[in-house]
Amino acid sequence: MEPQMHEQEQKHPLPLWIRWLIVLLIVFLVLLLITGGTILWIIQGAQAIIPIAILTALGTLLAFFQVLPSLFPASKDRPSTRPPHSSQVVLGDEQPPSTPQYNQFADTQTASPTVSVTVQTPIPTTSVATEEPHNEKNANKVAGTSPKVDWGEAPHTSQFYGRDKELAQLKQWIIDDCCRMVAVLGVGGIGKTSLAATLVDQIQEEFDYVFWRSLQNAPPLKSILQDCIKFISDQQQIDLPEDIEGQLSILMDYLRKSRTLLILDNGESILQAGDRTGQYRHGYEGYGKLLQRVGETRHQSCLLLTSREKPKEIARLEGNISPVHSLQLPGLEQMAGHKLLKRTRA
Repeated sequence: MEPQMHEQEQKHPLPLWIRWLIVLLIVFLVLLLITGGTILWIIQGAQAIIPIAILTALGTLLAFFQVLPSLFPASKDRPSTRPPHSSQVVLGDEQPPSTPQYNQFADTQTASPTVSVTVQTPIPTTSVATEEPHNEKNANKVAGTSPKVDWGEAPHTSQFYGRDKELAQLKQWIIDDCCRMVAVLGVGGIGKTSLAATLVDQIQEEFDYVFWRSLQNAPPLKSILQDCIKFISDQQQIDLPEDIEGQLSILMDYLRKSRTLLILDNGESILQAGDRTGQYRHGYEGYGKLLQRVGETRHQSCLLLTSREKPKEIARLEGNISPVHSLQLPGLEQMAGHKLLKRTRA
């Protein structure tokens, strides 16, 4: 019954313009009665005409207000507050009218927190997923633990003089610019190893692993790779392939997973003596493949090399916007040299 009544209210038998015409005619009739009664009272002086005209006008207005709801049903202009198809829900579920209204309101209340949880839950998950490399990089700082360090033959530098600009430049390249490979170059005895040891001592907390090896006695590349992989893998990666390419691939995987600082000191020992083009000694060409893979492959680690001569891979890969840089060490400043001489004499 209720839907049928609703349809009858919506469909009026008279068009809209006819209804408005009736309204205008009634208003005109009321104005005509009042105006005519006033004119007759002025002309003939019949004072009884005024009350008759006014009563007639009031009666006409009263009839007009009674007819007005039928001409313009209130349900057509009044927005419905009932949820759409609510009558169908009641008839289909055979529940009292109050029950579906209460359930709909309850569903609205419970649905809102559910949507909120669904939208907000992925936010921390996405944040963790995108920031995982940064968290891994800064894990030592957050946890307050020290990195795992294998100093190898690294010298102990209790006192270091000068090289403030060089230290700042190397820190910027390795920490701020996240360079993959940095070479410290200079003549023998100028302090390359001491500078590298001082630098590593100051920045080691930025890494998960620090691995130092000296190439002074020209060790074969396989022994360096095996020691490094076992150290970075926490002795989990023991069975290694015999070929250099396979070992390099495993090393690169660990350099991507963990932020590692790999230091190779005295790099000139594997280069041909007196050769300024960076050619390798016979049997040590594999070191060139190591430098090439580290410099070209994307990872989060860094290889620091000290050498009197620049290997050809570094010369080819380095640049202003490249993740590979080299620093040529000049002589010590005069004040730093005096301090070093004073310490040596003491």
